[in-house]
Amino acid sequence: QMEREGIVGPSDGAKPRKVLIRKLPS
Repeated sequence: QMEREGIVGPSDGAKPRKVLIRKLPS
């Protein structure tokens, strides 16, 4: 669930994570 939200912990990792999550099919 946290991964889907894009919350990884470090802000640097959170920004790119959100983009990758948007690309992934929900």
